[in-house]
Amino acid sequence: MKSDNTDMHRGTILLKPEENEHVFQLIGNRCQCLAAGVIQLYLTEAPLHKDWVKKNTGIITLIRDNPRRSFFLRLYCLQRKIMIWEHEIYNSMDYKAPMSYFHTFEAEDCMAAFNFASETEAITLRNILLGKLNAKRQRRQERKAKEMQGNITWKNQSSISPFTVTSGSSGNLSNGALATVGVNRSASSSSMYKNKKKKSEQDLKRKLTKDDISLPSNFRHVAHLGWDVNNKGLELDSVDLQLQQFFNNAGVSEYELQDKGTRKFIYDFIERNGGMSAVQEDIRPLINAKNSNQPPALPERQEYPPPIPARTIPVLISELLLFECNVF
Repeated sequence: MKSDNTDMHRGTILLKPEENEHVFQLIGNRCQCLAAGVIQLYLTEAPLHKDWVKKNTGIITLIRDNPRRSFFLRLYCLQRKIMIWEHEIYNSMDYKAPMSYFHTFEAEDCMAAFNFASETEAITLRNILLGKLNAKRQRRQERKAKEMQGNITWKNQSSISPFTVTSGSSGNLSNGALATVGVNRSASSSSMYKNKKKKSEQDLKRKLTKDDISLPSNFRHVAHLGWDVNNKGLELDSVDLQLQQFFNNAGVSEYELQDKGTRKFIYDFIERNGGMSAVQEDIRPLINAKNSNQPPALPERQEYPPPIPARTIPVLISELLLFECNVF
């Protein structure tokens, strides 16, 4: 596809035919201009990205680049006869139109915006761009569906055992020939799994004896817990602070600890689930939070994207392109 074939390109209605021809010549061979328009290019700047900064005025084109097998947004300057800005269309691109003439999207390292001189060309370019994005997403989904279907078919085929062979006939045995006996590996594997499962269930059902219980190790006296007969309440002698913090965090009150069954259940639960090491691990975030002097500073709120700038439509488009087209 050659650039001099203007029937294959779509120019802007705000330029003269010879000016559109200059743009088509800048596009290059084997590239097609799908849509075009006169715009002001706005970009945000780091670090806050809170203001639109006008960078250039020129001809924005939606290009199908056949050699690179991709789509691009390219801004051209007629005065210098060069491309001054380029952005490749990516699959997850979210091309928004907060106003019919003002379009925004996320560029490589900032936000970008097009302020169109013609609302008609703005709508046309956006519709064509969204159509290309939807087509690319649909093709990608179809490829994923085919890949998933292929994986399912492969798994189904691999689950069929190729080793199932019938035994030799009685005639072969009478002739002295050795019979070929097949092995069904899937059946043998299944039987082995059932035997292992049955054995493991028998081991679980077997009652524990004192020979299965080892001697205590790493014993440490944490606190004395007893019952005060006179006061009819729980008697705690030098209760570990970490254990007390754990009770408070779990919502266990002193009144609940006075019940013998509840108290026994709580301590048995602690022992079955890691003992004091698990208690320390559970309350560590609370201790760290209390020890910190100041809460972390809240991040500075950013207005993103920035508000739409005031629109200025030039009376003479050609004159605007002549005096405002600069390289940055």
